[in-house]
Amino acid sequence: MRTSVCFALLLIFAASSTFAADHNDAPKVQQDPTADINDIYAFVNPNDPAETILILTVIPDAAMGARFSDAVKYNFYLQSGSVAKTISCNFIDEGEEILCSGPNQLFVRGEVGGEVVGDGMRVYSGLRDDPFFFDGPAFNRTRATLMPSFTDPGFNSFGTFNTLAIVLGVQSSRLVGEGESPVLSFW
Repeated sequence: MRTSVCFALLLIFAASSTFAADHNDAPKVQQDPTADINDIYAFVNPNDPAETILILTVIPDAAMGARFSDAVKYNFYLQSGSVAKTISCNFIDEGEEILCSGPNQLFVRGEVGGEVVGDGMRVYSGLRDDPFFFDGPAFNRTRATLMPSFTDPGFNSFGTFNTLAIVLGVQSSRLVGEGESPVLSFW
């Protein structure tokens, strides 16, 4: 009995916190969807353990022809122990070109829409399939009944959505300095 009560409370907490997703949530952001961060992702490249992948997506349900803003600075904030670092990306030439720079002389500059290799990092920027998976119908059934209703494989409610993505592949050794914690926080 105690386990089911704890599970129900956990489920209610999870359901209430699900509304905290950062999509179309503020009036100013709705006026400029290029400034609305959908999601961020960070992981070690499964094909190259010496590379860290950082991803930032904007514009929920982006259409063909969607463009990044040349008035917005897209920042990746990282922290290794007490040492904070920033990788900044800007779009120039009316959004046709991306320029990213960061600590330890990380630098890349090139055309939007393809992979560009720079000094210590590479970047892809452009339209991509939204990687976020959310089974809306199962979530609603679970919330209504307080009983888990998720199935495998489930239904991808964002299956037809695209987003604009900035994908960085960064040499991990350039993100963590000598004597710094190898664990990175990312926001």
